[in-house]
Amino acid sequence: GTRDGPNRALQARCRAMEAEGALCATVFVGFPNADVEFAGLSAVVVTDGDAALARRWCDELLDMAWAQREGFVFTPEPLADSMARASKLAADGGPVVLLDHCDNCASGGTMDTMTVLGAMLDAGLQDAVAFAVFDPEAAQAMHAAGVGATLTLPLGGKLAMPALGLAGAPRMVSGRVVHLGDGRFRNRGPMAAGESNHMGPTAVLDTGGV
Repeated sequence: GTRDGPNRALQARCRAMEAEGALCATVFVGFPNADVEFAGLSAVVVTDGDAALARRWCDELLDMAWAQREGFVFTPEPLADSMARASKLAADGGPVVLLDHCDNCASGGTMDTMTVLGAMLDAGLQDAVAFAVFDPEAAQAMHAAGVGATLTLPLGGKLAMPALGLAGAPRMVSGRVVHLGDGRFRNRGPMAAGESNHMGPTAVLDTGGV
């Protein structure tokens, strides 16, 4: 984010450069989840006719980032440790958010892996919510069953990732259908505020704790 880690200092220096005369100073920290060689960190500085100053400031930002490069490396902790921390935080009042970065459909993930959700179910977490699992087959089954119906079905894990040598691994879940929708909604922001979306038929399954 722009408010933590080494990026915070970089963004502060950008604002200082703009106060010192730059028309715009920006650091793009890249997108590490994208498997693209050229999606790394870059910087842009614009001045009013002083190319040498813009180049010097740009190099300063890049040197700052390079000096702090180890701080940009994200090392995920074991899932069991994350679950233990989540349970403790929840006991202290919560709420707790578990982000499955590797299953992000915006960076090539299938959005149907069941590893984290499966761990939540195995841990018996209560008053928990999981959003969202891409599984048209499960959604169709719940729509066919109707609100109030209780059913058991294979959820998620329908999509394999052959490039990683991973096969799909659905999770059998049982629960009650508590809501059905057409998947149409309008974003309220802050990202893509006002944008219309259509996710296709959606359903909410209550497994008891999740």
